Amino acid sequence: MESLEDRRLLAADFAITKTATPSTAVPGAPLTYTITVQYTSTTQTPGTTAISDIFPTAFTGAAFTSTAVNATGNTASGGGMINDTLTMQNGGSVTYTATGIASSTATGNALNNTATLTPTTEDDTPGNNSQTATVTLAPQAFLTVSKNDGQTTVAPGSPLTYTIVVGNSGPSAVTGAHVADVFPATLTGVTFTTATTGGATRSSTATTGPLNENVNLPVGSTVTYTVTATVSPAAAGAISNTATVTAPIGTTDTNPVNSANDTDTVAATPLTADLSITKNTAGATAQAGAPLTYTIVVTNNGPDAVAGASVTDVFAPTFTGSTFTATGTGGASGFSNGNGNINQSVNLPVGASIIYTVTGTVSPMAVGAVTNTAAVAAPVGVADTNATNNVATTANLLAPPVAYRFGNH
Repeated sequence: MESLEDRRLLAADFAITKTATPSTAVPGAPLTYTITVQYTSTTQTPGTTAISDIFPTAFTGAAFTSTAVNATGNTASGGGMINDTLTMQNGGSVTYTATGIASSTATGNALNNTATLTPTTEDDTPGNNSQTATVTLAPQAFLTVSKNDGQTTVAPGSPLTYTIVVGNSGPSAVTGAHVADVFPATLTGVTFTTATTGGATRSSTATTGPLNENVNLPVGSTVTYTVTATVSPAAAGAISNTATVTAPIGTTDTNPVNSANDTDTVAATPLTADLSITKNTAGATAQAGAPLTYTIVVTNNGPDAVAGASVTDVFAPTFTGSTFTATGTGGASGFSNGNGNINQSVNLPVGASIIYTVTGTVSPMAVGAVTNTAAVAAPVGVADTNATNNVATTANLLAPPVAYRFGNH
């Protein structure tokens, strides 16, 4: 019968250790697992074991390398998982180093990972054949907020538009960042619209009043608020307004500046600007039944920025199927593409322009000329210093359809 002393003399042991570096990981940042397999045998007899380690899906871009001492069967490099059969001499070891990125959206125990040995030869201490590396997650993000209304002076009674952009530069996704903006009493009728990029979402559907909501911000995403209001006719001095974004509990924000302020001086006298509009076609004549294109350019020649200028163009019934595209320069905003007549409220910093390209078809029954007028008008609180360039009219003489000109009727 084999004695306990004989058993100790015949002892063989496979052992595995696994660690994560850092053990407190930032979602979206690099992470390394180190797995070491060791084998000892008092009889110097080689041993064989399988090793398995399936990396968690939250460990992205996983790749590993390995080094062996007095062992064979290890995969030198790979990715996705470790699945080797090792043959090891007494005192032998194999070390795997797996590198990757902790997913920016990882939460809870998503990065805890276990490596396991399954020996096929003697192993007298099976309790050390498996080990789990425990990873504590510490989300970290760089939250940003900007706010601008494109002007530094406003007039009592005039419209005002703020653009507020909240973003997350990472490395971790953020759930529940708080956005706040309490608008001053000198702004009336405050409403806002929102647009998101990169998968950002809002907790609220509010469109009026102060901003007071939570947002979810994947890395690289933004939420843009376009806030419109009217300056009180009794406003004086200055209008100062601040927007803030705050990280939720448990997430470290590495940006020390989480607020954005916009301050405008309230003008004692109305703002002044020279708004102008031009309208052209490719030539002086048009063809009945043929396409026709208008190019309309609206410009603010200063000296003050204008928020809420009105651009209109009602097309003649003989100009059918009209559609238009709009592009801006110099920080112009508020314009959009569309169809039918143009009726838009736009914002024009000094020197800014908006170009509308309008396409349609002249009615085959049209005769005489196609006449059309585009106009730009300053909002309340802004005096236009030159009224002679606020309207632009084109008149295209019409030739009959080709079929009529060649007698095919």
